[in-house]
Amino acid sequence: MIRRSYEFENGSARPMNRGVLLWNGSEVDLSPDNPRRLFHDLVYEAVGAEDVWSGGYHLKGITVTIEIEEATRQ
Repeated sequence: MIRRSYEFENGSARPMNRGVLLWNGSEVDLSPDNPRRLFHDLVYEAVGAEDVWSGGYHLKGITVTIEIEEATRQ
């Protein structure tokens, strides 16, 4: 198990050029029900951001926890 947790009392969120794509299964499993998701899009959804935004959000009381059961390099 790989686990990283970060807490910020006050912070900011804004879009960046680099990101991490997530999806379930392999490339052939991609579909409208199983789309590729950018990690920062999950954060935008959590704060209720529009699909496209160039500004940022000031956030208070942030906890980010990432858990990965197993990781292998391709």
